[in-house]
Amino acid sequence: MSFRVLFLLAAVGLAGCRRPPQADFQRIAVPRFENLSGEAALEWMGSALAELAAAGVAGAPRAHPMAVEDSAAATAVRATHILHGAFQRRGHRLLVEAVLEDLRTLKVVRRAAANGLLSDGPGPVADHLLAALQLRARPVAHRRSAALRLYVEASNASDRVATLGQATTLDAGFGAAWVALAQAHLARRDLSGARQTLEEALRSDALDAVDRARLQLMRAALAGQPGEYVQALKNLARLTPADPELFQALALRYRADHDFPASVRAFQEALRRDPDNPFLLNEAGYAFAFLGDATAAVSVLERYRQLQPGEPNPPDSLGDIHFQFGRFAEAETFYLEADARRPGFTGGGSLLKAAYCRLMRGDLNGAEDLFRKFLEVRSRAGDGWVELRRAEWEYLTGRRRPAFQRLASWASAGGRQPDERVLALTRLAIWSLDCGDRPQAWRLAMLAAAAGGGPQSRLAADLCLWVTSPEASAEQWLQRSQRAFDERFPPVIRSTALAYALLLSKHFREAASLLRELGRQTPPSPGEPLPVLLAWALLESGQDPGDLLARWPLPRPEIEQPLPALVYPRVIFLRAQWLEKQGRREDARALYALFLQYAGDQSSAFAERQRAEASLRR
Repeated sequence: MSFRVLFLLAAVGLAGCRRPPQADFQRIAVPRFENLSGEAALEWMGSALAELAAAGVAGAPRAHPMAVEDSAAATAVRATHILHGAFQRRGHRLLVEAVLEDLRTLKVVRRAAANGLLSDGPGPVADHLLAALQLRARPVAHRRSAALRLYVEASNASDRVATLGQATTLDAGFGAAWVALAQAHLARRDLSGARQTLEEALRSDALDAVDRARLQLMRAALAGQPGEYVQALKNLARLTPADPELFQALALRYRADHDFPASVRAFQEALRRDPDNPFLLNEAGYAFAFLGDATAAVSVLERYRQLQPGEPNPPDSLGDIHFQFGRFAEAETFYLEADARRPGFTGGGSLLKAAYCRLMRGDLNGAEDLFRKFLEVRSRAGDGWVELRRAEWEYLTGRRRPAFQRLASWASAGGRQPDERVLALTRLAIWSLDCGDRPQAWRLAMLAAAAGGGPQSRLAADLCLWVTSPEASAEQWLQRSQRAFDERFPPVIRSTALAYALLLSKHFREAASLLRELGRQTPPSPGEPLPVLLAWALLESGQDPGDLLARWPLPRPEIEQPLPALVYPRVIFLRAQWLEKQGRREDARALYALFLQYAGDQSSAFAERQRAEASLRR
């Protein structure tokens, strides 16, 4: 639709059936201005005027500008408003007019026009226009016309770096051009060039506060310093308070730092500015879960589900929340809804989680049916790990001898690739260690180390061989790790190997110290095994696990390395212990009984079956 027709429709206040305004903040889509002059030589001004308009609005307390390709793209960015603009030349003057439309009511909020000398460029006219529309948060009149043109034309230039470099030379205060130049260097994988560009830009006195803050944020992100990055985000959020992406970035950063209260607050601020953002709603749901607030988590995810009634991810996420808080019947319902909406969603992951829901309710037969459906999905997808998955399921449901036999047979079958053999053999080795047979574990780890494979497989085999080494004291394990993992290995590799070796050698107090530090370094995830392993080490060493067992860990459909596979069904036993220490005897008894259903038909190095049976006899 042309600007002229749209202006006419808007002027008569055409009303639609959109939902009424609710948002406290305006999200203003700014497409390129329409060239009504028909002069190809002036075409660049359409993009320049849109850039100037967006730049001038940035920093408004309740308006967030978003550059879009055209009007049709406004819906995709969940715009509440759109700024339609057009320009033309009349003699030596540039005439610009614009309409601010509320997309929720299809009514005009404001319209304005401005004009100026064509020789002065689009900057002064855009500045007057924004002031007339009551949208100007910062001046744009001073932007040099030649720099603007180079900035616009850089998108199609054969050498973007050179073109943008000319723009910044002409106008050292042109923040958007500096950002684009740094990004152009990054697109060339020239990190040094990007850093030099940012340092040069920040030495300019011509930058305003908003542009300086944007460049400082980019510099902090490239530096990889979390503290500096958070401070830069906070500074830019103070200067452009209507931008939801800054609060989203803060929320994700706080979550990575395990600061869940701050993460939730930042997600809430982001949602105030972008209430219908599916990503924000989904991530906020998990953030509330990390905080322990199941009610708020479910509430925000129900909003997500209403926004996307045909999509599988909202019910899958709701299933995850209910699962974490032990509402397994409700979780199963949502997982099956997700699978019904899109069969095979996440590679059948919803079906796998539904199978675990049945397990956690003591219904092994029902769990078997769902797990079989999961394997059918994996088989149809050409998954070569189906037999390994079946063996792992047998192991965690207590059928350990069949699991060992199945996986050993699969690993030794002809035509097996080295990487496949390594994954199977390392799993068998850790299972053997878990069952108390360290010599057998070491022999299997030796076979894995001799199997070859790619770099990751070789590292996994070497780590497994090291962890299954003969028993030693905690001090001896530490000395071994210092000899085995020199400066060629990242510190996290050494810490992880040592933590698992200590844990599986029953040096629980020493393992807990390492696992706690590893947990701080690892971004939280509902399926992350580290909290369970840390809780195990703490309970076994007589320490309080706090809220590490307050939520059930989600099962993960990925084929992982074998060490994290120690979580289920052990977490049922650990939670029973935790509840018993709190005096919740009946709840603990129910979990001890559930654990015994899956405790296995072989002995365990940790005598958990015997301990559970003893607790039930008391």
